[in-house]
Amino acid sequence: MLYIVLAFAVLVVALASLNHVVQGQRSKVFRKLAAEQMDHFASKLAAQVAKLKEPPRDHVPYDIYDLIHTLDSLSFVQKATLYLPDPADDTALWGYTAWREYRNEDGLARFFIAKDFEKAMKEALRGRSGDLDRLNGRTGFNWYQLINDDKGRPLGVLRIDGNPRESF
Repeated sequence: MLYIVLAFAVLVVALASLNHVVQGQRSKVFRKLAAEQMDHFASKLAAQVAKLKEPPRDHVPYDIYDLIHTLDSLSFVQKATLYLPDPADDTALWGYTAWREYRNEDGLARFFIAKDFEKAMKEALRGRSGDLDRLNGRTGFNWYQLINDDKGRPLGVLRIDGNPRESF
């Protein structure tokens, strides 16, 4: 009986180790795909975000919706969210997700910073992206892309939540 329990323990440890290796590889492929897509989309998104004087509560420009919706439609993306700083309150951010068909009344939603990834985004928007880089280095299916203007100043952050059901 002891040998059976020991064999099962060894099997569980071996399978857990194998799963860790596989998930690490899948995460690496996801991060590579997300970074490649952002090389393509970041400048377009930056050009649209730079036009905004302040985060719109409604009537988000259709071009911003279209870019985020295009990212959402990629098979390896579950959801893409654009985050912008709140010009009036340093403890808040604005977020936008193109989760449905475009509507004029849709806009960015304001929220207060509470989670670690939100704090990391806020620091990146202040020019200190070390925490955001560490988040991108973790195993998992989240990618944070700092959106910079043509002079390198941070405008916003795009968070890509990967599709964990995708075969990477």
